[in-house]
Amino acid sequence: MVYIVSWDDFVERSVQLFRNSPQNTRYVMKYRHSDGKLVLKVTDDKEILMENYYLGLHVMFNVKMFVFVLELVL
Repeated sequence: MVYIVSWDDFVERSVQLFRNSPQNTRYVMKYRHSDGKLVLKVTDDKEILMENYYLGLHVMFNVKMFVFVLELVL
């Protein structure tokens, strides 16, 4: 399991993982209310990428998630 600190690195590696194995890649988002974190996990059953994201700036997070999903789709 690889914990990634930088959002840009997480997106880049997640997109790379998806492009290498689109049929097996999936992602999970889980909100931890006690910590105020959103835990993002992307896996293809061989490699697991994780990032903890503090939800302080909701608008900025929405923009980043939109770009992330677009990267996976396109």
